[in-house]
Amino acid sequence: MNTIIVKTNDATQTIDQIQVMTKDGKPTIIKAMDKVNYEFHDTAIGRAPNHIITKRLKNDLHVSFEEEGQESDLIIEGFYDNPDSALVGIAEDGEYYHYIPDTGEVYDYVTQLEIGDVEGQALGGEEMVVPWWTAVPAGFPWWLGLGLIPLPFIKDNKDPEPTEPTEPKVEIPPNVPVDPQPADPTDPNGPVNEGNPATPE
Repeated sequence: MNTIIVKTNDATQTIDQIQVMTKDGKPTIIKAMDKVNYEFHDTAIGRAPNHIITKRLKNDLHVSFEEEGQESDLIIEGFYDNPDSALVGIAEDGEYYHYIPDTGEVYDYVTQLEIGDVEGQALGGEEMVVPWWTAVPAGFPWWLGLGLIPLPFIKDNKDPEPTEPTEPKVEIPPNVPVDPQPADPTDPNGPVNEGNPATPE
Protein backbone atom coordinates (compact mmCIF):
# COMPACT_ATOMS: atom_id res chain seq x y z
CA MET A 1 0.00 0.00 0.00
CA ASN A 2 1.40 3.36 -1.08
CA THR A 3 0.35 6.93 -0.57
CA ILE A 4 -0.02 9.05 -3.70
CA ILE A 5 -0.42 12.78 -3.37
CA VAL A 6 -2.65 14.20 -6.10
CA LYS A 7 -2.27 17.94 -6.70
CA THR A 8 -4.60 19.97 -8.86
CA ASN A 9 -2.65 22.78 -10.53
CA ASP A 10 -4.10 25.67 -12.46
CA ALA A 11 -2.05 28.07 -14.60
CA THR A 12 -0.18 29.57 -11.64
CA GLN A 13 -0.47 27.44 -8.50
CA THR A 14 -1.71 24.32 -6.71
CA ILE A 15 -5.39 24.83 -5.93
CA ASP A 16 -6.19 21.46 -4.34
CA GLN A 17 -4.35 18.48 -2.86
CA ILE A 18 -5.50 15.07 -1.63
CA GLN A 19 -3.94 11.75 -0.59
CA VAL A 20 -4.78 8.49 -2.32
CA MET A 21 -4.12 5.15 -0.62
CA THR A 22 -3.45 2.36 -3.10
CA LYS A 23 -4.76 -1.18 -2.68
CA ASP A 24 -7.20 -0.25 0.05
CA GLY A 25 -10.22 -1.29 -2.01
CA LYS A 26 -11.71 2.20 -1.85
CA PRO A 27 -10.98 4.49 -4.80
CA THR A 28 -10.61 8.17 -4.00
CA ILE A 29 -13.08 10.25 -5.99
CA ILE A 30 -12.55 13.88 -6.97
CA LYS A 31 -14.47 16.23 -9.23
CA ALA A 32 -12.77 17.32 -12.43
CA MET A 33 -11.90 20.98 -12.85
CA ASP A 34 -11.49 23.01 -15.99
CA LYS A 35 -8.03 23.97 -17.29
CA VAL A 36 -5.89 22.14 -14.74
CA ASN A 37 -3.06 19.61 -14.55
CA TYR A 38 -3.31 16.70 -12.15
CA GLU A 39 0.11 16.06 -10.63
CA PHE A 40 0.93 12.68 -9.04
CA HIS A 41 3.58 12.19 -6.34
CA ASP A 42 4.43 8.84 -4.73
CA THR A 43 5.65 9.47 -1.18
CA ALA A 44 7.46 6.11 -1.11
CA ILE A 45 9.88 7.09 -3.88
CA GLY A 46 9.80 10.88 -3.58
CA ARG A 47 8.65 11.49 -7.14
CA ALA A 48 5.87 10.63 -9.57
CA PRO A 49 5.05 7.01 -10.43
CA ASN A 50 6.86 6.10 -13.63
CA HIS A 51 3.82 4.28 -14.97
CA ILE A 52 0.06 4.32 -14.40
CA ILE A 53 -2.96 2.55 -15.87
CA THR A 54 -5.81 4.71 -17.15
CA LYS A 55 -9.33 3.70 -18.07
CA ARG A 56 -12.28 5.70 -19.34
CA LEU A 57 -15.74 4.83 -17.99
CA LYS A 58 -18.36 7.16 -19.47
CA ASN A 59 -16.89 10.63 -18.87
CA ASP A 60 -14.89 9.61 -15.80
CA LEU A 61 -11.18 8.79 -15.74
CA HIS A 62 -10.07 5.87 -13.57
CA VAL A 63 -6.40 5.72 -12.58
CA SER A 64 -4.53 2.79 -11.06
CA PHE A 65 -1.09 3.41 -9.57
CA GLU A 66 -0.31 -0.30 -9.25
CA GLU A 67 1.53 -2.23 -11.95
CA GLU A 68 -1.21 -4.79 -12.46
CA GLY A 69 -3.85 -2.07 -12.73
CA GLN A 70 -6.67 -4.28 -11.49
CA GLU A 71 -8.28 -1.75 -9.15
CA SER A 72 -8.96 1.95 -9.57
CA ASP A 73 -7.14 4.01 -6.98
CA LEU A 74 -8.37 7.38 -8.21
CA ILE A 75 -11.51 8.42 -10.10
CA ILE A 76 -11.69 11.88 -11.63
CA GLU A 77 -15.39 12.42 -12.26
CA GLY A 78 -16.18 14.41 -15.39
CA PHE A 79 -12.59 14.39 -16.61
CA TYR A 80 -13.78 14.08 -20.21
CA ASP A 81 -16.09 17.06 -19.79
CA ASN A 82 -12.88 19.12 -19.55
CA PRO A 83 -10.58 17.65 -22.24
CA ASP A 84 -8.01 20.43 -21.86
CA SER A 85 -6.64 18.93 -18.65
CA ALA A 86 -3.58 16.67 -18.33
CA LEU A 87 -1.74 14.25 -16.06
CA VAL A 88 1.81 15.23 -15.05
CA GLY A 89 4.55 14.32 -12.60
CA ILE A 90 8.16 14.88 -11.63
CA ALA A 91 10.63 12.24 -12.86
CA GLU A 92 13.92 10.89 -11.52
CA ASP A 93 15.84 13.70 -13.23
CA GLY A 94 13.89 16.31 -11.28
CA GLU A 95 12.00 17.58 -14.33
CA TYR A 96 8.25 17.57 -14.90
CA TYR A 97 6.72 15.55 -17.72
CA HIS A 98 3.30 14.61 -19.05
CA TYR A 99 2.07 11.04 -18.96
CA ILE A 100 2.06 9.71 -22.51
CA PRO A 101 0.71 6.35 -23.78
CA ASP A 102 2.85 3.23 -23.93
CA THR A 103 1.88 2.82 -27.58
CA GLY A 104 2.84 6.37 -28.54
CA GLU A 105 -0.38 6.55 -30.56
CA VAL A 106 -2.38 9.78 -30.55
CA TYR A 107 -5.68 7.99 -29.90
CA ASP A 108 -4.25 6.38 -26.75
CA TYR A 109 -3.43 9.66 -25.01
CA VAL A 110 -5.40 9.99 -21.80
CA THR A 111 -7.53 12.85 -23.19
CA GLN A 112 -8.35 10.86 -26.33
CA LEU A 113 -9.50 7.55 -24.83
CA GLU A 114 -12.83 6.19 -26.01
CA ILE A 115 -15.36 4.88 -23.49
CA GLY A 116 -14.13 1.54 -22.14
CA ASP A 117 -10.53 2.01 -23.32
CA VAL A 118 -7.71 0.96 -20.98
CA GLU A 119 -4.18 2.22 -21.64
CA GLY A 120 -0.88 2.39 -19.80
CA GLN A 121 0.70 5.82 -19.52
CA ALA A 122 4.33 6.65 -18.67
CA LEU A 123 6.18 9.87 -17.94
CA GLY A 124 7.80 11.15 -21.10
CA GLY A 125 7.80 13.63 -23.94
CA GLU A 126 9.16 17.16 -23.60
CA GLU A 127 10.14 18.30 -20.13
CA MET A 128 8.11 21.01 -18.42
CA VAL A 129 9.54 23.91 -16.45
CA VAL A 130 6.67 23.88 -13.94
CA PRO A 131 3.65 21.59 -13.43
CA TRP A 132 1.13 24.37 -14.09
CA TRP A 133 -1.57 24.09 -16.70
CA THR A 134 -0.66 25.71 -20.02
CA ALA A 135 -3.24 27.07 -22.42
CA VAL A 136 -3.43 25.66 -25.94
CA PRO A 137 -5.74 26.68 -28.83
CA ALA A 138 -9.41 25.85 -28.31
CA GLY A 139 -10.30 22.31 -29.30
CA PHE A 140 -6.72 21.06 -29.10
CA PRO A 141 -6.03 18.23 -26.65
CA TRP A 142 -3.26 19.07 -24.16
CA TRP A 143 -0.68 16.83 -25.85
CA LEU A 144 -0.50 19.11 -28.88
CA GLY A 145 1.47 21.46 -26.67
CA LEU A 146 4.25 18.84 -26.64
CA GLY A 147 5.24 19.48 -30.20
CA LEU A 148 2.99 16.77 -31.62
CA ILE A 149 0.81 19.14 -33.63
CA PRO A 150 -0.36 17.50 -36.88
CA LEU A 151 0.87 19.05 -40.10
CA PRO A 152 -2.50 20.59 -41.10
CA PHE A 153 -2.31 22.81 -38.00
CA ILE A 154 1.26 23.85 -38.74
CA LYS A 155 0.73 24.78 -42.39
CA ASP A 156 -2.53 26.04 -43.82
CA ASN A 157 -3.69 23.67 -46.56
CA LYS A 158 -4.75 26.71 -48.57
CA ASP A 159 -1.23 28.04 -48.76
CA PRO A 160 0.17 27.93 -52.29
CA GLU A 161 2.71 25.26 -53.08
CA PRO A 162 6.31 26.46 -52.92
CA THR A 163 7.85 27.31 -56.29
CA GLU A 164 11.35 26.60 -57.45
CA PRO A 165 13.67 29.59 -56.99
CA THR A 166 14.65 31.33 -60.21
CA GLU A 167 18.19 32.36 -61.00
CA PRO A 168 18.72 36.13 -60.76
CA LYS A 169 19.23 37.93 -64.05
CA VAL A 170 22.48 39.84 -64.41
CA GLU A 171 21.97 43.09 -66.27
CA ILE A 172 24.92 44.78 -67.96
CA PRO A 173 25.00 48.57 -67.63
CA PRO A 174 24.53 50.41 -70.94
CA ASN A 175 27.49 51.83 -72.94
CA VAL A 176 29.91 49.39 -71.41
CA PRO A 177 31.56 47.35 -74.15
CA VAL A 178 31.96 43.70 -73.44
CA ASP A 179 34.99 41.93 -74.82
CA PRO A 180 34.04 38.29 -75.20
CA GLN A 181 37.69 37.28 -74.84
CA PRO A 182 40.46 39.24 -73.08
CA ALA A 183 43.25 40.53 -75.32
CA ASP A 184 46.64 38.89 -75.27
CA PRO A 185 49.15 41.53 -74.06
CA THR A 186 51.96 39.84 -76.07
CA ASP A 187 50.04 40.14 -79.35
CA PRO A 188 51.54 43.15 -81.30
CA ASN A 189 48.34 43.38 -83.32
CA GLY A 190 46.15 43.49 -80.24
CA PRO A 191 44.34 46.64 -79.06
CA VAL A 192 46.42 49.38 -77.51
CA ASN A 193 45.64 50.28 -73.90
CA GLU A 194 44.95 54.01 -74.05
CA GLY A 195 46.00 54.49 -70.47
CA ASN A 196 49.31 52.71 -71.18
CA PRO A 197 50.25 53.28 -74.85
CA ALA A 198 52.63 50.79 -76.29
CA THR A 199 56.23 51.99 -76.56
CA PRO A 200 57.62 51.63 -80.09
CA GLU A 201 60.79 49.63 -80.41
